[in-house]
Amino acid sequence: MQLKFRKSVMTVVFSAVFIFPLTAGVFPDNAALTTRIRALAKSHPSVCSVSTVCTTAGGVDILALTIGRGENGEKPGIAILGGIDGRYIHSREMAISFAEELLRRAGEPEINALLDQVTFYVLPDVSPEASAQYFSGLKYERNINSHNTDDDRDFAPGEDPVEDLNGDGMITLVRIADPAGTFLPSSVDNRIMVTADPSKGEKGIYTVISEGIDNDGDGLYNEDGDGGAAFNANFSHNYEEFGLNAGAHALSETETRAVADFLFDHFNIYMTVAFGPQDNLSQPMKAATKPPQRGKKPDGMLKSDETVNKLASDIWKEKTGVKGSPAVSFTPGNFTEWAYYDYGRYSFSTPGWWVQTEKGENAPVALMKNRMAADGIFVPWTPVSGDRFDGRQAEVGGIRPFAATVPPDSLMPEIIGMSERFITALASFHPDIELTGLKVEKEDDNLWRITVKVYNNGLFPTSTEIGDANKFVRRAQLTITAGKDQTLISGQLRQALPRLEGNRVMEYSWLITGKGKISIKAGAVNCGFSTLNAELK
Repeated sequence: MQLKFRKSVMTVVFSAVFIFPLTAGVFPDNAALTTRIRALAKSHPSVCSVSTVCTTAGGVDILALTIGRGENGEKPGIAILGGIDGRYIHSREMAISFAEELLRRAGEPEINALLDQVTFYVLPDVSPEASAQYFSGLKYERNINSHNTDDDRDFAPGEDPVEDLNGDGMITLVRIADPAGTFLPSSVDNRIMVTADPSKGEKGIYTVISEGIDNDGDGLYNEDGDGGAAFNANFSHNYEEFGLNAGAHALSETETRAVADFLFDHFNIYMTVAFGPQDNLSQPMKAATKPPQRGKKPDGMLKSDETVNKLASDIWKEKTGVKGSPAVSFTPGNFTEWAYYDYGRYSFSTPGWWVQTEKGENAPVALMKNRMAADGIFVPWTPVSGDRFDGRQAEVGGIRPFAATVPPDSLMPEIIGMSERFITALASFHPDIELTGLKVEKEDDNLWRITVKVYNNGLFPTSTEIGDANKFVRRAQLTITAGKDQTLISGQLRQALPRLEGNRVMEYSWLITGKGKISIKAGAVNCGFSTLNAELK
């Protein structure tokens, strides 16, 4: 038989039934991922090295690969992050596979030139304690670390975790018969619970909760389990005080603080690419509706940065064939918005795969419709003791963990290929300062006019527009160095250059007296350097 699975917007046809993997499948656990990371540095020592970003509270190392040739910190850099949300386990594979493919192709002229011009910083898993739940004997979708917190603020951290009531090794849902409930079976697939719509005359007959019991007797279920903060909710942009899994305060967690420090320490990074729930490639972010006020963050991207986001989106669609957009939002404290608004870099993100839904369609219903019952993603509703639920009829079941966030193994080669094609193409458009058109004109016996053009040979501007007010974004500089017997009559020895759009040029000139050599240098670590020399004689 043939089953059709949605992969982004592309339909992939298989000749046999695919059973969603409940084991690691093609995805490596932390030990295997660490082995692959270190193997890359060992097998490609001339262009690849590995460093430890931090060790988490649970004793797990977060590693970073630096890939490039020459002075890596003196040329434009791209940071690529996987694992920003532990529920998107395939994001780790997208990141590490990009590094492996880049190094595999290092001998090709195109990639060889790219490694000379760009430095890649690959962090395959920035929240390994959350990712580890996928490989645990008890599987549930987890996006928090092991730093135990008091989520329900009752001064007893971790006292109401999930419980596997039917003993199948997974945490799904419990539906409890309740005349005052707000859920009822879907008319499309009666296994799926949907919210009743009173405007359509619908009345709920179930209460639906996460699989578990009310350990602390407060009327809530599984609201305070093991661990505490989510990497993708702990950043400072739109941080939600007392938000779910947000941590004690912005950047309170070892992982988020260390990754932010790593990025800030690498001034040459001009762009980040994150694989996770946010998406601004299928659907680019919009420009601010009004000019930003001093001291306040804009309500959208600045105009020229929106243009670059649209450029990246066009490249994504061209290189992948993907259309449409996942139904996700930019939740408080997420990494993608922080990297743009607070870090001041170009920031792009995609989950790589998602369940395609029609307008107004319930996501679980869409998942079942697209992957079908034979896909093995649904746990049938089975009765459990009602003693835990005030004697009411209760059943455990629902869609298996990770079915809605992690693609089938069979789709991973194409998903990896899509991300590799996109990043490689995007990297080729990096900002690239070049000095050109040098003219030395003798104005008098001992007076010369020096003229030069500063050209951005890339399509990306030398920095973001939002980075103009950010002290951690390097501005390109133009300097002229003269000999001890020479005097600058007009022009500046050193000057900051305004942000230069892609494929644009600016002209500068100086008047100098005295013979001898001069040297002109322009650029910054995030857009590259260029030097020209001349002799006045």
